[in-house]
Amino acid sequence: MTVLHLTDCGGGGVPVVIDAILGAIPGQVAFVGASPSGFVHRASIALETGGLRTKNPVRIARNLRALVKGLRGRSFETIHAHSSFGGIYGALLSRELGLPMLYSPHASPTMMPDKSWSDRLISRLEWFSCRAAHRVLACSEDEAQALHQVCPPHKILVVPNGVQVDVPVSTSIEWDLLAVGRLSPQKRPDIFVHLVEALRQRMPGLRAAWVGPGEPLPGGGIHWLGEVSESEVLRLLGCTRVFVSTSDYEGLSLAALKAACAGCHLFLRDTIGNRSPVRMGANGQLFDQIPRGADLLGDFLADPANLTPAMRTDTAKLGRSIFSMDAQMATLSDLYAATAAGRD
Repeated sequence: MTVLHLTDCGGGGVPVVIDAILGAIPGQVAFVGASPSGFVHRASIALETGGLRTKNPVRIARNLRALVKGLRGRSFETIHAHSSFGGIYGALLSRELGLPMLYSPHASPTMMPDKSWSDRLISRLEWFSCRAAHRVLACSEDEAQALHQVCPPHKILVVPNGVQVDVPVSTSIEWDLLAVGRLSPQKRPDIFVHLVEALRQRMPGLRAAWVGPGEPLPGGGIHWLGEVSESEVLRLLGCTRVFVSTSDYEGLSLAALKAACAGCHLFLRDTIGNRSPVRMGANGQLFDQIPRGADLLGDFLADPANLTPAMRTDTAKLGRSIFSMDAQMATLSDLYAATAAGRD
């Protein structure tokens, strides 16, 4: 069995998820558009289609022809489309080749709290992709509920993301608080700054950092560490007390899952999808308003019983049991086989 993974996303969590699947289940990945520089996938195909996120029907048809041409001579049993425009091309390719398609929207615009006109249009295109798909895979219950806006509920299957984190829990703590993610409006680094500023009034020596690309924000006395390697992210998580996420929404944040598996206490803003790791049983807390969040976090950090090496080790064991990549891959392998055979 060989699966074709199709996406237009060259960054963020989507290619990381695809790469993890390719490491466990035979397949290839096709980028609709140029393959991103510096990111090498196993058995990848880059298609120089141009204007890949176009909504023009003529250009979409042209890109589809380029896609079919680029895949000529390759054999697949199932298509797994990822992301909004990956889903559109996956739906068209599924019809063209007569293959079943599975579709993972990966925190699609349906989850956004305030949609622009463009996001609303993409949601309508996802409506088409969901109906063309054999199954639509949500990575959390929150995402599944959001997808009810564009997808028949009986098609939706929740397959939580899994991670494989083998970094030892460190006894040497570098950071009290750590956030991981690109500095984008969705991730709300401004809320992180205000949270740290409020917490510093109680804990002047607080050590807080943010890992990820983008333009740093003023205030808070935060260490902006920039973009680092995946191994360095894991090392930092292994020596951090509390992982913080202030996102407006998430599918099921891989950074939060890695933090849980590295022994971090999770402190997550109570927003759609972002809250899912704690809702699924990981060790952590949810917060809404900044003042209340600063009080909760201050109380946690002030209690020595919450910061022992034994507690961190237990937290890591719990996270690894909940967010098992082996469980995710076993589910997907069975699903791919059943879909290709027409049994599901």
